[in-house]
Amino acid sequence: MNKFKHKFDCSIFFLDDQKNRRFLFRLINYGKETDELKLFFFLPDMDIGFNYTESADTFTESDLIGQYAELTYHHDGSLLFKFPEHIKNGKPLQKNPAGMGTRRTPLSELRDWETFVRYTIVDYSSCKIIETDNLMTIFRNGVIFGGDPFVCNLYLGHMAYANPPNSQPTEMIYRINDVASNIDLILWFYKTDYHGKLMRVGESDLVIRARNNLIEIIEKKQ
Repeated sequence: MNKFKHKFDCSIFFLDDQKNRRFLFRLINYGKETDELKLFFFLPDMDIGFNYTESADTFTESDLIGQYAELTYHHDGSLLFKFPEHIKNGKPLQKNPAGMGTRRTPLSELRDWETFVRYTIVDYSSCKIIETDNLMTIFRNGVIFGGDPFVCNLYLGHMAYANPPNSQPTEMIYRINDVASNIDLILWFYKTDYHGKLMRVGESDLVIRARNNLIEIIEKKQ
């Protein structure tokens, strides 16, 4: 039996100020009859974990903590966080930050660029130096990847559309072609003054600065 080959499968890396190649995310298109995109910001064999929270300013008992999570953009526009380690009713737990049943633009109907994820890198060490196949390395940029925090916004759009205008020295656009049928992915990098989130621990008066890297789904503009 032939092993199914993904339509698109690539791990994206960036070069830090020491010229180390650091893992940013992996993107696969695992669909057969339709396009289905899956993003991995953490890989199962990484010695780091994640904290999923829906609260902007405190850690709560409803937070999810684990080693491995996925973000999936389905062909029908469903955009979901999935947690294979957390099982509910016999299936991996999934979360839709926009609300149950809410959908974005179906992949086949995408035209102009739509941003859907904001990935803020605060802790470079969480972007592991690993060996992997099918990789793409973003060219070195000492201004953005110089050791300070930066943001990577992810956009999907039709391959016929030109890159958004970009002329700022503290910003950079990187385009990845053919992630789905007629669809390209744009990574828009820029520097940020964000150095971690101040969060209250439970109901206590203890406040800490959480320097975790931040993955946020950006709601679609209506």
